[in-house]
Amino acid sequence: MSGTPFAEQHLVRSTDHYQTAERLFDADEEWATVVYFYACYRAVRAAFYNDERLNSDAGARAVHPKLTASSRHVDFHNGHPSRGPGVNDVVRFLYPRVHPNYELLHVRSSEVRYAGGITAGTLADSKALADSVLESLRDEGLIST
Repeated sequence: MSGTPFAEQHLVRSTDHYQTAERLFDADEEWATVVYFYACYRAVRAAFYNDERLNSDAGARAVHPKLTASSRHVDFHNGHPSRGPGVNDVVRFLYPRVHPNYELLHVRSSEVRYAGGITAGTLADSKALADSVLESLRDEGLIST
């Protein structure tokens, strides 16, 4: 699995973040949502390094015309015409089954960080979203944790 040291590093960080999120969840702390999101963010970044479709520009463009092999190195959330697709876009293009829950978890994370907290759903819903993202990536053979 982990085809590169970068994938392995992201997986280690994903696991660490998930364990921290679990402790926050057990304390009924809404910041668990933020940490669950970053566990998933690190997991999708690992998936990018393990995804053979990003081994070449041709393979990447076969999935979506905006993707290139360098899309696996993207480290900003949202794309922009001047800099290309962001992580959220790459997830949408490569993993349509993962994207809805990943994007919703990102929105909830932003609500906790920048607004008054989660506006819809519960902390348990955030955990379920994270678990779904991670399970889907495992099912697709893109991560091992």
